[in-house]
Amino acid sequence: MKKIAAIFFSVLLMFSLSACYDTNESAENAPVSLDVAPKWYTQNIAFPECLSKCTMQMIEDDGIYLGGSDETGLPVFGLLSNDKFTSFQSPEDEYVYAACKKDNEIAVLCGNAPTDTIMWLREEHLNPGSQRNNCNLNIYLYSQDGNIVSVIPLNEEPLNNGSKFFNIKYINDKFILMSAYQLSVVNSQGELENSADLLQKILEKNSPGFFSGLEIINDEIYICTHEDNYVEHDKYPGFDGGTTISRFNADTWEYEQVFQDDDIYSLGIGLDEEANIIILDIDDVYKIQNGDKEKLFSWADLNIYEPNYNGLTVQDGRLYFAGNAIRRLKYASYGEFTDSRTELVLLCNNPSTILAEIIEEFNAVNDKYYVSTEITKANLSKIEIITGDTPDMYYFFGDDSVKRANPEQIFENLLPYFSLSDKPIIHKSLEEALTQNGKLYTMPFDFIMWTFLSPLEIPNAENLTIDELIDYVSSCGSDKNIFPPNLTKQEMWNWVCNLCVDAFTDIKQGKCNFNEPAFYELLQACNSLPGTTSNIDNNALISPEQIGNVLRMSVFDSNYNSVYTFVGCPTGGLSNGSAFELVQSFSMSNTSEHKDGVWEFFLFTMRPDIINLGKVSSTLCIPASEKQFTALVNQAMGDGYLMYMGTIPEYIKVSSTTIDKITELIEKTDIVFGQYPEIIDIMVTEAAKYFSGDKTIEETIDMIQSRASIVMSEKKP
Repeated sequence: MKKIAAIFFSVLLMFSLSACYDTNESAENAPVSLDVAPKWYTQNIAFPECLSKCTMQMIEDDGIYLGGSDETGLPVFGLLSNDKFTSFQSPEDEYVYAACKKDNEIAVLCGNAPTDTIMWLREEHLNPGSQRNNCNLNIYLYSQDGNIVSVIPLNEEPLNNGSKFFNIKYINDKFILMSAYQLSVVNSQGELENSADLLQKILEKNSPGFFSGLEIINDEIYICTHEDNYVEHDKYPGFDGGTTISRFNADTWEYEQVFQDDDIYSLGIGLDEEANIIILDIDDVYKIQNGDKEKLFSWADLNIYEPNYNGLTVQDGRLYFAGNAIRRLKYASYGEFTDSRTELVLLCNNPSTILAEIIEEFNAVNDKYYVSTEITKANLSKIEIITGDTPDMYYFFGDDSVKRANPEQIFENLLPYFSLSDKPIIHKSLEEALTQNGKLYTMPFDFIMWTFLSPLEIPNAENLTIDELIDYVSSCGSDKNIFPPNLTKQEMWNWVCNLCVDAFTDIKQGKCNFNEPAFYELLQACNSLPGTTSNIDNNALISPEQIGNVLRMSVFDSNYNSVYTFVGCPTGGLSNGSAFELVQSFSMSNTSEHKDGVWEFFLFTMRPDIINLGKVSSTLCIPASEKQFTALVNQAMGDGYLMYMGTIPEYIKVSSTTIDKITELIEKTDIVFGQYPEIIDIMVTEAAKYFSGDKTIEETIDMIQSRASIVMSEKKP
């Protein structure tokens, strides 16, 4: 799948609606157009307050039909017209899929909540037939005044297998239903006439791809498909490489190709006001006319990072984007437009999906600022003093730029901003670990924990030296390895250096003390490992441990039955022996003219409701925000955390015992991984001479102490 190197920004324009519409979501009036060149731009319409979850949108001349559910999960369907939302009679089903016009009536497809496709495939593979007959569908026919005229039940397979239908059309006394893996035709009595069920093709490992769009033009049916070019399969009607648009005969089940393009990855299609097909590609939006494509704009032109739409409707020159999991209705227009809010420029070189979601939401609801991004190919860890135009803030992903980039010359100290808050914004221990010389240059978003683990309950573990710890675990009668034999002495020493360096250094005094007996024991213990790796033993009595997400947390429950101890790197109580490693973080430019706006954005990133914490899986590590962390662990201990093991989804749960242990570990940790890179380099290079036998342990420690003392004296505030 093609990727997009741009981040979303939009302009807030929300209609002030009456009845159950959320007037608090309304924004300022549309910014005044200035003398600027015409361009594509986006605006938003907030959904009514009574519509907590919107699953379908249909644009017609009389207004915007919306369907979904309220906060209690009850179904909602109605019409947004002239800035007022009118609720129609509620269907008895729990989920509103799609709607279309049927003569003078509105046909609405409803039913049980759809089954996640991957979950369906998993269950069908493990227990064939288990997911069949689990979704009762009905087509509700509404009068123009919002009353249900009649209900058409759909009772036949494969309609009731839980497919997530996103489109329904009516033509020639037939309903055409489409989901990503199903195209079905039923008559006006609800009887199935024909169906293409690609789910079975997937189970047979012979899937041709997926359906992505359905439209009616001049009483003819057009479907859009996308073929998976990476699997070998028999040709399937309507699929012919890349994205294909075909004229479809619902009676004969024949397809006639009218357009094909290997370079387009179709999200969905729609029609413009002249009935030309518009394709939503993963990167761009195209108009198809006479078999040729014309690019209208790139999502990047609108600063949309990762579009989540499956169709569109055009009305009065506006392109309304449709989807079944969107927070507000978005449309694109072409013309002269200038955003009246203050721009905040964010510089990054490796944006994440989570960052895109945060920026999209911030831009949609903030009436004073909007964030735009500049993507650079430069290594941000090489930042020096920047002259000329500078961004307002920086975004870092998985590097240590803040530590290596002369932070006091480039970044703003955030501690004065933190002091304005009555409650901790991030974990207090993380804030203290990031604070150096009384200054804090980093706003963390998420992090990984590094520590050592023993599969035993070890009392007073934080005050033991490595020799005392080895004596204790050996006394438990186990014949297992002390350290994992898949690590060499040098690899183990790398772990030890990063997790113990603060035990033997004092940045405030500009001194170090590597002559401590605890340091001698650590160096000697690592030298006891073999020079080469042997078999992997996951049950070693003392193992390096990286805690990155809920999945790893759940392993502690399954592997150790909640009986284990985070011992950290044992230094006899000189330090905690564990460390934070930042994954995603921000810094404020000290030259920004909009520092209050940057801080407002930073606080926004800490809100627990800006992303779906239950469905971000591998893209989110441990949240820096205390509120996000609480929401995450509550979900992990409750319904579970949705993660994908390849293509197989699992709801991962974590015990309260493990959550308590990890929370305690976070609270006790006081350093950031790799916090003293120059000192660690000295520790690693000098120890290598000891491990190779070129120097004694005493000579090695003396050299580390001598060289490190010079560096520490230079670092003294």
